[in-house]
Amino acid sequence: MVHSSDHELWCPFGAEISPHAADVDRGSWEWARKFNLIKRSRPSGSARSFEYGLLAARAYPRAERGRLQIAADWVSWLFLMDDECDETGVGADPALLMRVHERLLAVLRGAPPSTSDHQLVRSLHDLRTRMAECDSSSWLSRFAHAVEEYFTANRWEAENRLRGVIPSVSDYQAMRAHTGAVFACFELTQITDGIRLPAGVRQHMGVQRLALLANCVICWCNDILSVNKESRQGDVHNLVIVLKNEHRLSDEEAVREAVRVHNGTVRAFVEQATALEGFDPDVDAELGRYVDCLRYWMRANLDWSWTALRYRRAIAESAGMISFGLPEVSRAES
Repeated sequence: MVHSSDHELWCPFGAEISPHAADVDRGSWEWARKFNLIKRSRPSGSARSFEYGLLAARAYPRAERGRLQIAADWVSWLFLMDDECDETGVGADPALLMRVHERLLAVLRGAPPSTSDHQLVRSLHDLRTRMAECDSSSWLSRFAHAVEEYFTANRWEAENRLRGVIPSVSDYQAMRAHTGAVFACFELTQITDGIRLPAGVRQHMGVQRLALLANCVICWCNDILSVNKESRQGDVHNLVIVLKNEHRLSDEEAVREAVRVHNGTVRAFVEQATALEGFDPDVDAELGRYVDCLRYWMRANLDWSWTALRYRRAIAESAGMISFGLPEVSRAES
């Protein structure tokens, strides 16, 4: 096994990107403009920097064009909602945030939108309608549950901000798995890749642990790459910041410790994937595809974050503290 240093984010998974990447990214921009999710003052030429569809194209590289567009629009919606409900806006008021979340969940579970609804609600209804055309109500219920956990974790962050609380490392690590909506994105593999695991396999402790580890790898990576941005905004919900606070570390020591946590989680994922017990040949083949999807997501997140304008300034400021151990990128087959 390759051992990484505490200066290097280790990601031993090969990368792929959909041949539809440029089309779905452009499609997500057009979809967001249709629902007025993008500020009109933003110059039209900046469509080239939208980029959320490119993350989906890396995370779901084997999806057919139409289903990849759903995933790309969902990923775009998440980022745009995060911007709308960040710590300087709705996210500063937990009670208001709860009302927003309740309305979004109602629509995600089938309630019709009204003319007075915010554009986030109307665009989520559009996504829900398209998802429902692709899969069953039982899958939609699982997806909505994952989104509900995401909303609950967001309100936990809002309460902390209101009370001036810096969470402990253990509390933060427990909640971070839900604050990024990663489990909901993993659920989308049933639409994008046709992954259908029996309920007993999906709920198997080893399979659930694998998904949790992949989720945490994504979250720790995001925290490390965005810590400077979040520090400027006064947001304490970041692995580097809680490590620094609890263990009285310098900035550089805290980053290095976060990198060690990230790399240890990657190693745990690799070991867990190797140790998964066999079921039957058909289930094992499907499970293998699911594990591949988790690997795609981890690598996609790192590759995309490294190039996306959203994180470019923060990453540039971290130069010298971290580096990246990445295998070569390959292109998915059509």
